[in-house]
Amino acid sequence: MIEQLLLATDFTSRSELALDRALVLASGQADKIGALHVIDDTVSTALLRGEESAAPPILAELFDARLEPDAPRPKILIRKGDPFEEILAAADDRGDDLIIMGAPRRRRFLESLRGTTLERVLRASSRPVLSVRGPAKTHYRRVLFATDLSEASGFALQTAGCLGLLDGIHITAVHALWPPVPHMVADRRIPSDLAQKQMAAEKAEAKREMEGFLSGLTLGPLRIDSRVIEGTPHMAIRDCIPDFSPDLVVLGTRGRSGILRLMLGSVAEDLLSWLPVDVLAVPPEDTARPQNAKHHPRKP
Repeated sequence: MIEQLLLATDFTSRSELALDRALVLASGQADKIGALHVIDDTVSTALLRGEESAAPPILAELFDARLEPDAPRPKILIRKGDPFEEILAAADDRGDDLIIMGAPRRRRFLESLRGTTLERVLRASSRPVLSVRGPAKTHYRRVLFATDLSEASGFALQTAGCLGLLDGIHITAVHALWPPVPHMVADRRIPSDLAQKQMAAEKAEAKREMEGFLSGLTLGPLRIDSRVIEGTPHMAIRDCIPDFSPDLVVLGTRGRSGILRLMLGSVAEDLLSWLPVDVLAVPPEDTARPQNAKHHPRKP
């Protein structure tokens, strides 16, 4: 389960959705949350705080509107510098189990070159990162697990389970089968009927491999429906959204195809921009963690 988590906020409506999700995941223990806001080096911290001994007024108001008067409050963290660097540093200093951020906005010019803050955090983080887009009225109920059948991919789903995100929910696992055969048909290199038979055989083999992969994961008594879909990873995920109506997509940031790594920064609209639901991105198990981290997330 989650012992403590880091909420990165910039006071936008996107961050408010992330705050609501953080409170749900904290299960009534708001003091598990570290609420981080990063300001520019040229801005005085005192201007944001009002009084040095008090929490930033805008953050205090957000919490007061959501928590009972006598309920514990999240720890307020104010840092100066590059948001990307300070978010990672704060998570390392605290040893958080999870980083929560709002979904990315439309990219500005410089962000199109180096990525949004969220994308940069995802590339470098040694901890799971949750990008929040939807409202957080309840715990997650339907999860779409995007897998390339790699060890890193399996670790992503196991990590979601360890964080308590899979308890009592419906899980659909989807594996993308990129079809080279139809391209050969288009080039008239093989007959279409032979291509269809070959693709059917490849799909059946992928289905068997996927079922073996899922059965080998340590997940407890979870029921997982599996699907093999022809197409690229992002096409498969996109096509599953209307069919399964998930409120969370779980994926690893590296693996056979490096699903998220391939998407980030490589196309105008990546997964985080167009997916209408929350996304949990999990780095590989062997990702190095800083020596000064207070504790590490529990391993599956």
